[in-house]
Amino acid sequence: MTDTSLKERLFLHCKNLMEEKVQSLKVTLSHITESANNETKSSAGDKHETARAMMQLEQEKLSRQINEALQVQSDLLALQLNAATTVIKGSLISTNRGQIFIAVALGKIEFEKNTVIAISDKSPLALKFMGLKEGASIDFNGVDYHITSIQ
Repeated sequence: MTDTSLKERLFLHCKNLMEEKVQSLKVTLSHITESANNETKSSAGDKHETARAMMQLEQEKLSRQINEALQVQSDLLALQLNAATTVIKGSLISTNRGQIFIAVALGKIEFEKNTVIAISDKSPLALKFMGLKEGASIDFNGVDYHITSIQ
């Protein structure tokens, strides 16, 4: 039985988070769609039309959020988790400021009693790290980061 690496376990955790987010958004959209379909015409016509318009806007907003979440999920699934000696997309970096997973923008993630920051490879911080090796340092917005390891 092979032991999975921290990065692989983190990847699976992020994958599960994205699946839960997509599912939650789809359920919410389903409830709003059902409510809109069950809305009956009342004697207060303007009030009814306003409510339907508000529901339509909410449906459109949720549809956009679902599409964005699906794109993030797709980007995550496309990651190569190969080990590298330099920082690349898919790297898990340990720094003096904590762990940073250069993958997709999920923000702070509590994972195995640690906090990991998941950032997009297109974020300004990730771009500063790209191509650096273990032991390198950067200054980002007045904060020093020292890379102690790369997975």
